[in-house]
Amino acid sequence: MNMRGMVKGMLALPLILAVVACSPYYTRDGYGYRQVSSVEVERAIAANPHVESHSIRVRTEGNVVYLSGELDSEHMREEAIRAAYSVPGVDRVVADDLVVERYSYR
Repeated sequence: MNMRGMVKGMLALPLILAVVACSPYYTRDGYGYRQVSSVEVERAIAANPHVESHSIRVRTEGNVVYLSGELDSEHMREEAIRAAYSVPGVDRVVADDLVVERYSYR
């Protein structure tokens, strides 16, 4: 390898390292760096027949999904969480604000 090739290689290395270092979201499935989109999660929840998806709000930050809203049953809540985890790349689902609505009948 000549001197020019070595210099080019040395200049390219920091650029490659910077690109890799700036990609903070790594999926568990091993396919590489990727950020989960809210739309993917919303579609997965909407595809579940046991969940009223219109009452759920979805927000993503990297590979973490945040679910909020009110549902009619604990079963729906569990199914919504399960659907969110089914999206490739989701590492964690935070559903503290996804609550089961309690009706009071008089």
